[in-house]
Amino acid sequence: MRNLSPLLVALATLFTGLFSTQSSAQISFDTHASSCEAVRPANGHYLVHKHEGLENPSTRTTWISCPVTTESIPIASDHYFIALVYNFGSGPLKLTCIFRYVDLDTGFRTINRTKTISSGSADLLEWELSSRVIASPNVNCKLPQGAGIASILSVSGLGLF
Repeated sequence: MRNLSPLLVALATLFTGLFSTQSSAQISFDTHASSCEAVRPANGHYLVHKHEGLENPSTRTTWISCPVTTESIPIASDHYFIALVYNFGSGPLKLTCIFRYVDLDTGFRTINRTKTISSGSADLLEWELSSRVIASPNVNCKLPQGAGIASILSVSGLGLF
């Protein structure tokens, strides 16, 4: 169950196909999980940076924080954020990620997403913010043993879903 690369490549290709057919008014960024770090630096040694992404092979659940790349000037538009997460462990696992941002109208906000992921498979955690002006987005994930995160896709512009 270790070779997830073909699955991750297939999902990345799906991302590209989905967003390349949309309006030229959109802006998209893909942030690789190599930019993620342990929330508590002392727990960083539990994590492994791999080609596929950031993984937790240890028996200890570890929180990570990932920056999210967006356009440099906050604009009022629809924003879509998608985290590509995977399970390289031997059984199903529950993975929780929290999208954090500053809404320039209402202040600091968080949105939680949780999914159960089967062994040897990948899935998407999605967040949609309609017509918002946002700043300082990031994603924090609670990575149990066997969990990994490959990347975070950020798309701003016209409606996609």
